[in-house]
Amino acid sequence: MYAAFLLGLVAISFCGVRAEDDEAATLELMEPWPKTLQALQPKFLVEASEEARQQFDAIIADKSLTLSETEGKLSKWAAEQGEETESQFEDAKKKLRSMFEKVQEAIAASSISDAAKQAFAKIDDIIADKKETAQRRAQQIKAYVDSLSEDVRSEMKKFMKLTLSNVFDEIKSEIH
Repeated sequence: MYAAFLLGLVAISFCGVRAEDDEAATLELMEPWPKTLQALQPKFLVEASEEARQQFDAIIADKSLTLSETEGKLSKWAAEQGEETESQFEDAKKKLRSMFEKVQEAIAASSISDAAKQAFAKIDDIIADKKETAQRRAQQIKAYVDSLSEDVRSEMKKFMKLTLSNVFDEIKSEIH
């Protein structure tokens, strides 16, 4: 359930959907993600040619694509790079699923309030729609997060910074 939430954050950070000046308070929940995601760059991208990385980045950055379309284009891109890259791409997807499961476990086991857990679940519902673009989902998330109390937003941000960094450290060691 929370995996889609994280996938959305990945898409939002990779797709360049950034907070405008008036969105800074809302999207600051997502602050820890871009730098963490750079550190989690999978082997197939580290080893890819500059041209291949640019092609990959262009797919990710295309704000007009739905999540489903992005997934399809990325799979096609990986296949075009050759068997080794395609295998590494599939392996990275499996490891990402593992990361999502660990984050889901961390949220479920946490002592955050029910309101914060419900907020994560609502964001997950927004993200789960593969027919929407990353940009549209980011707008929906912004509107929803803006509707939350400051206490809930603060609690969510604190949880993400303190708890999830441990999960990412563990996954980082698995990816490289």
